[in-house]
Amino acid sequence: ERIRLSANDANHESQKPLEAIEDPQIQNSARLRELLQMRNYHKAAIIEYEKAYQKSENKYPSLVNRLARAYVSAKSYGKAQTILTKLLRVHPEDTDARLVMGRLQIAKKQFGVARQHFEAVRLRNPFNPEIHEALALLYRQENHPKLAELETRFLDLSRTQRTQRQFPPLALPIGPS
Repeated sequence: ERIRLSANDANHESQKPLEAIEDPQIQNSARLRELLQMRNYHKAAIIEYEKAYQKSENKYPSLVNRLARAYVSAKSYGKAQTILTKLLRVHPEDTDARLVMGRLQIAKKQFGVARQHFEAVRLRNPFNPEIHEALALLYRQENHPKLAELETRFLDLSRTQRTQRQFPPLALPIGPS
């Protein structure tokens, strides 16, 4: 219900985000919040994100994740953890929230909790190099050298540029055989 995919149709509203925000006030101020955050005005971005968050709570996970990232950038780890914990109760499968929570837990030196979040993200997106880099670090921290070595290997694989393969068309017999 909350995700809209667009078709390859010129008449389709392709400018809409994957997560449609129905509230026009929240949607219209989204660009301002993004610009503030991109320009490292994290405190100003937090003020704008908080306004939207107060109206919508956990209805829009992408909004909560951006607010949490702004809090982490401003080193307000407690506030980031509070809103991410609430979001993950409602949306436990949200990999963006788990990724931000994992980063947050590393910053707080809560390595076991961080590992659980990164392992959950790895199940959904094993191609993200950040996950393998974090897990290698966390496994070394927890004295699991073989797991750390394996994650380092996955990190190398996930960073490797892959060539696009093209297969020749099948030669099918024409007519009766």
